[in-house]
Amino acid sequence: MHISPPVRPQQVINRLLDALEPYATPINAIARKKLNWNYKGKQQM
Repeated sequence: MHISPPVRPQQVINRLLDALEPYATPINAIARKKLNWNYKGKQQM
C-alpha cells in the first residue's frame, strides 16, 4: 500500500490570509523570541 504525503492547501491558506489581512496588526518579531498573546493591549491570534 502506497501512502502519498499530505498536500498543503495553498489556495485555501491564501484565501484565509486575504480575509484576515484588513483586521491584522503588523508586528516586528525577532526570530526565536517568545511572543505574548497580548500586544499593545489587544489579543493576538
